[in-house]
Formats: sequence, C-alpha cells, structure tokens
Amino acid sequence: MAGRDKSYRDQRREREAEQLEKKYKEQTRGEALRRAKKHMESISREIAETVEAEEQYRDGLAISFQGMGDNTLRRRIEAIRTELLSTTSYAQDLVEILAEMEDEVTRRKVDL
Repeated sequence: MAGRDKSYRDQRREREAEQLEKKYKEQTRGEALRRAKKHMESISREIAETVEAEEQYRDGLAISFQGMGDNTLRRRIEAIRTELLSTTSYAQDLVEILAEMEDEVTRRKVDL
C-alpha cells in the first residue's frame, strides 16, 4: 500500500510539474507575443512618420519650385548635374593621386 501511495504521489507531482511547465510556456509565449506586438506598433509608427516627412518634403519642394518656369528648372537641374559630375571627377582624381602616393610609399619600403 505504501508503494502504491508513493506511486500516486509521484504521478501527481509529475502532472503538477507538467502543468507548471505548460503554464510557464504559455506565459513566456504571451510575453513574447506582447513584445512582438509592441515592436510591430513601433515599426508602424516609424513608417507612418517617415511617410509623413516624405510627403511634407515633397510638398515643400512643390511649393518652392511652383513659381519657377520649366526652362528655369531644367537649367537648374543641368547645373546641379554638371556640378555633381565635376565633383565626382575631382574625387576620382584625388583617389588616383592617393593610390600613386601609396604605391610610392610601398616602393620606398621595398627599396630599403
């Protein structure tokens, strides 16, 4: 009889342990879901803010360029494009000069 009581107690403890583990998993899953939901809400807010900022920027551009004629805008676009190309070309020249300087330093080290 004592063996049977011990067996029942062991079975009851196992069931309780399983129930506690199941409850813990449910709580943990619930917490993870709440964190994920908060993260999704945060991302949604960031996206909405970004969209709003882009719309305000676009509206601001439209307002600032509204008074300009098409030809004026085209000339400004071309001037900006030319400036960017010349800046890019100048930057490439500087990179080539740096590469030549590094080659010279390397050559001097080898000569020593």
